[in-house]
Amino acid sequence: MKIRVYFIIIISLVVFLSCGKRRGEEPQEKILVTISDKTISVDEFKYRTELTVRPIFPGKNPDNLKKTYLNNLIIEKLFSLESGDNNKVVQNKSFQAYLKGIKEQLMREELYYREAFNKVALDTNEIKKVYNLASREYQLAFFSIHNSDLAEKIQSAIDTEPDSIDLIFEDLTKLAGKSFEQTVKYKDPENLAIHEALFSEPVEPGTIIGPLKIEDDYYLIMKVIDFKYIPAIGGEDMQNRWREVSEKMKQNKAIHLWEGYIKEVMKGKKIKFEKPVFDKLADLFLTIKLATTKEEKKAVSKKFWQNEEADLTIETIDSKEAILDLPFFTIDDRVWTVRDFRNELMSHPLVYRKQKIEKKEFKQQFQYAIADLIRDHYLTKEAYNSSLNKSPKVRRRTEMWKDSYVAINHRDEILKQSAENVNIDSTNESERIKYFAGYISSLQKKYSDLITIDSEALDNIKLTNVNLFVIQQHVPFPVVVPSFPVLTNNSRLDYVNNFQN
Repeated sequence: MKIRVYFIIIISLVVFLSCGKRRGEEPQEKILVTISDKTISVDEFKYRTELTVRPIFPGKNPDNLKKTYLNNLIIEKLFSLESGDNNKVVQNKSFQAYLKGIKEQLMREELYYREAFNKVALDTNEIKKVYNLASREYQLAFFSIHNSDLAEKIQSAIDTEPDSIDLIFEDLTKLAGKSFEQTVKYKDPENLAIHEALFSEPVEPGTIIGPLKIEDDYYLIMKVIDFKYIPAIGGEDMQNRWREVSEKMKQNKAIHLWEGYIKEVMKGKKIKFEKPVFDKLADLFLTIKLATTKEEKKAVSKKFWQNEEADLTIETIDSKEAILDLPFFTIDDRVWTVRDFRNELMSHPLVYRKQKIEKKEFKQQFQYAIADLIRDHYLTKEAYNSSLNKSPKVRRRTEMWKDSYVAINHRDEILKQSAENVNIDSTNESERIKYFAGYISSLQKKYSDLITIDSEALDNIKLTNVNLFVIQQHVPFPVVVPSFPVLTNNSRLDYVNNFQN
């Protein structure tokens, strides 16, 4: 049940979004650097250095290391400015669709804040109650049930005769030979249903809970073997626990509000699939899913087209292909053709609810993925209606992704053009940095009058020593920030006129 945290941290969308401390309207982001008409906010600098793998520059003290990171991000913007908007990347339809998808995902995040997170008001007495429960560490025995019909039968038996739950747990133990065991603490990133079952009210040893629905066709039935107290010792520990409880309660309440909002948006909307077309596409997408190499996936995708695993190459099929104009499904009195579905995929790749899908269940999971895509389609409409496409944060973060790709393409184009005259290993980081030193220097001189840095804001930024790569679950674009640009190892910012060392 626990999520183990290693080098890669995997977090859900809502949990990641809820980490911010928002109150009321979103405060204006503090700008760290202005480069002509482009900006780097303090938050963007932190995200780019803390939420992806950043380079190691040996021998630099923390202050120079911070300046080196900033230098790279500024140079990325300079490369993007030099490339302009008429380059082949920006004009590429696949890239345009990708940016649209990034923007709309950010818009849905902002919609979540507006309609859920910012509306949560915590009651101090509620926090006090949960604060006392948060000191518990439960020892659990549990069984997984991967059959919704069986889970419903168990629930029906318990509803008819509540005391039967003990006998049911005994029967499951005999059938399986033994139960699985797990310890659960308040701060563990457990499923919301598990968390609320254990930490909303006092739960005594011997109590059996469930079946709890964790996800489609996945239920848990748990027995509390025992629990022990882990007291908060000292003022600082108590303050940390109070904050931890408050933040988790806010997250959980926001999730419920968000689920309620989604139900309201989707009220009365039902998807009706055209079975022959659905079956044909399901078979095609299963073949794509089972393909083991990128080349195999592309070969299969040519029959239809799909953004597969963040590959930005669009594979098209003949526009005369008959299947494109066949009706695929109907929702809200609108008929979606296969072409409509394909166009939607350009900005919203399918997201399967399960990582490992057996062949026998693929059609159901394919159906769920389409339902989630349609849900996001309507949430995006709500976000546009609320003008969240004009949100400064949405626009800035979308621009961040655009600048990153354009800059790397600009770098690669220069390396490609110079390959005939200069013997350089483009895969060697140190050689690339050395080769670009002169070009970067010329750009710094060219744009120096158009660059300003908030020196005080930079001084106040404290970076951790932990190297992370953070992704979100259950979203079409899971990577939180672009990869860090390694363009220079120089920490000098004296080309910026207003910068004070």
